Amino acid sequence: MSRFMNERYRGIEPYVPGEQPRDRRYIKLNTNESPFQPSPKVLNALKGEGESLNLYSDPTASVLVRAIAERFDRASREAGGKGISDKNVFVGNGSDEVLAFAFQAFCDGGVAFPAVGYGFYPVFARLYGIDALEVPMMADLSVNVNSFKCMDRTIVIANPNAQTGIYLPLSSIE
Repeated sequence: MSRFMNERYRGIEPYVPGEQPRDRRYIKLNTNESPFQPSPKVLNALKGEGESLNLYSDPTASVLVRAIAERFDRASREAGGKGISDKNVFVGNGSDEVLAFAFQAFCDGGVAFPAVGYGFYPVFARLYGIDALEVPMMADLSVNVNSFKCMDRTIVIANPNAQTGIYLPLSSIE
């Protein structure tokens, strides 16, 4: 470890990604890969976009944010909700960046997450000096939602679970 590294980060165990075979004989579900080529419609939509790859992208992703807000505003209203606007949408450079911001913004009072889950949760907690509680799983490796009741800390649950693939219905989370 470099003598120049900040002392508070020296003991952090780095996130270790799952196996990353390169021979293309496997579908790597741990990295959300698909065995299928992109749709011809996607490939067609990308034609002509190569001319702008030398330009810096819109840091606010305003076109994407607007499209997401419009799509889910309709869905929210159709379900009897109040709808959403651009101000309700946040996009980032992948889920790890979004999770990092969420841990920094919402976990001052501590965080709890299933003991078997996304391996970055404990890394983020250590990185940001957040008190973390890893909640034991049920014998079948499902999340014991009752263990999270009445906790005075932020609860983070990947759904479906990042390691087991077990899905929790919204009613169980609520």
